[in-house]
Amino acid sequence: MGWNDNLLRRKGWDEDRLQRLQKFAAEREERRHAKARKLVRVLAIVALLGLTSIVIEMLTRDKPVAVPINFLDQKGTVAEWRQSGFVKSIDDTAFKIVIDEALWDKMSGARKNAVAMLLRAYYTQKGGGNKFRLAVMGNSSQKLLVSIDSPEANTEPGI
Repeated sequence: MGWNDNLLRRKGWDEDRLQRLQKFAAEREERRHAKARKLVRVLAIVALLGLTSIVIEMLTRDKPVAVPINFLDQKGTVAEWRQSGFVKSIDDTAFKIVIDEALWDKMSGARKNAVAMLLRAYYTQKGGGNKFRLAVMGNSSQKLLVSIDSPEANTEPGI
């Protein structure tokens, strides 16, 4: 018996009433513990689902293509692309570049646009003439992936 029991007895509470009160308090405490256990389970499930979604997203995310782009050093970048195998061949007389089509297909649209802009800047810096149309071809299918005009070849204002 605790000190509360003695206090209640002194106030005239009978034994039956005291047992009912203790039973009610025990049931209430058990419900509180059950709610706490349920809350812990729900939080654990939510955390597990969150981690699962992060892992699934990381596993299914497209891997970035390792094709460096440095606009300050176009010649060095194109030389690095040739060394890494991204650029398979360059024909300066026909203005034709053959690239690794598999890597090209894995690139995002913005990345492809950046590669095209760098190749255009490379040919402009290299002295490709006033007007040229550069053809970027795929190595496996030999299809035209992108056609790039020189800055002087554009006839529309603002382009």
